[in-house]
Amino acid sequence: MPLYQAGQSMAFDGLGLVGAREFPLGFLNPAVPPVCTPATPAQLVGGVSLLTAALYGIGGSLDGKIFHFTIDGAPTISFALVAPPDVTTLLATINAQIGPEAVASVQPGTSFLVLTTTATGSTASLMVSGDAATTLLVPGTLATGTDAVPGVPAVPVVSRSQLRAFRGERLVVPSDIAASFSLLDVKVGNRSQFANSVQIPAETFVEGAVGVRLSLATAVTAMDIALIVANQTGAPLAFRATIIGTTFV
Repeated sequence: MPLYQAGQSMAFDGLGLVGAREFPLGFLNPAVPPVCTPATPAQLVGGVSLLTAALYGIGGSLDGKIFHFTIDGAPTISFALVAPPDVTTLLATINAQIGPEAVASVQPGTSFLVLTTTATGSTASLMVSGDAATTLLVPGTLATGTDAVPGVPAVPVVSRSQLRAFRGERLVVPSDIAASFSLLDVKVGNRSQFANSVQIPAETFVEGAVGVRLSLATAVTAMDIALIVANQTGAPLAFRATIIGTTFV
C-alpha cells in the first residue's frame, strides 16, 4: 500500500542536470509477520482482586485454605495458607512453594492472581486446585504452553514510483519502529542495492542519522522499489518508511 507525495524543493543531480526535484516515496505494510513467534509458558489467571481486604488475616477467606499445584507433570505440591496478612505475604508464601518452576504475581490493572510456569513450550503445563484456588477463582483446567512458531523470514514492502525516473538517495525508517526491524535488502526492479547479504538494523536509517546518503539505481516508470524487511518481534507489526530521492524533468 504505497503512499505518494510530491516535494517542493529544487535539487541538482550528480551529473549537473538542472530542473530536478526531490520527491519522497512512501512504503507501508500494516502487518509484517514476525520471524518467529516465541514459545509461551502455561498460565492461569484468577478472578478475584488480591487487594480485597476480606481475604487476609485470621478468619479471612484464605485462612486455612489449601492449594494443590501440578507443574510440568511433576508430583503435586500441596500446602495450606495460614492467615496471610496481606498480598505481599500471600505471594511470598505461594512462590516459596512453587518456585522456581512457576511464579505467582499480580496482574496489572485487575490485581488478579497470575500463575505462570518458568518453562515454555508445549511441555510446560500447570494445574491448580484446592479451596484456595476456588476462593480466588483460579480456573481448574489444565493450562499448557505453546511451542515457538517460525514465521516469514523476510517480507518485501513494495512501492512504485509514478515518475518518469526516480533515484533514491535517503532511506528514513521512523525511530519508533526501527528497533523492531532488520533490513535484508533494497531492490530496484530485480537488482539488489546491498554490497552483501548481511542484515542491517533498521535503526541505521532513523531520522537524524548521519552518513547514510544513498545512491540507488534509477527506477523508471512503473518499476518497483522494494525494502526487504524482517520483523524481529513476536507479533505482526506495521512497517513504514520513506525513500527521498531525485526525479529529473
